[in-house]
Amino acid sequence: MGNTIFRLGGCSACSVEERGMKLSTLIFLLFVFSINTASGFSEANYVALTLPSTVVGVGSRSTLENGRETALKVEKILIKDGIKNRKIITAILVNMWHESSWIRTAKSGSCVGLFQLHTKYSGRGMTYEELTNINHHMYRLISLDVYKKWKSWARNNIEKSTCGYMAFRFASDVERCAVQHRRPREVTANRWWKALEPLIT
Repeated sequence: MGNTIFRLGGCSACSVEERGMKLSTLIFLLFVFSINTASGFSEANYVALTLPSTVVGVGSRSTLENGRETALKVEKILIKDGIKNRKIITAILVNMWHESSWIRTAKSGSCVGLFQLHTKYSGRGMTYEELTNINHHMYRLISLDVYKKWKSWARNNIEKSTCGYMAFRFASDVERCAVQHRRPREVTANRWWKALEPLIT
């Protein structure tokens, strides 16, 4: 028998909905394959690996160290999605830190995963297993219109914006978290970028 080929058409009995599901599955598989290929970055250039643990309090340093591998996977996904500027990546990873401490299984009420996608809104239709899977979670995040708009804005304001303001805008425009939770991310992002910038080659 020959190799099995993923067919979008299938038999005539397949409904439009089933074909749509097959297409979505294929797109997701291609997405996973792409992020597992080499990104062209050296280890010295990855924010997740370069960030000094001293940017967080003593009590949080072990959590940060334990989360580096997860943060690195997220960073590689961001790079594959076209974000290669370290300042922008830092702003996103700061938000992920504030949301979940880089713990993919983090859950707070109806908010689940690295960026705490809400099960009734940005994470609607996703299972707990999908929300806590890095690839599924990130695939949903970067598919959101609010994320795409923020990404475009950030790329157009690399020189004009501080890392902190990028993080603040991500919190307000993408995360849409409570107002009191936005400014602390700006402070964190500026602190992280101050420590990172001299180390990025």
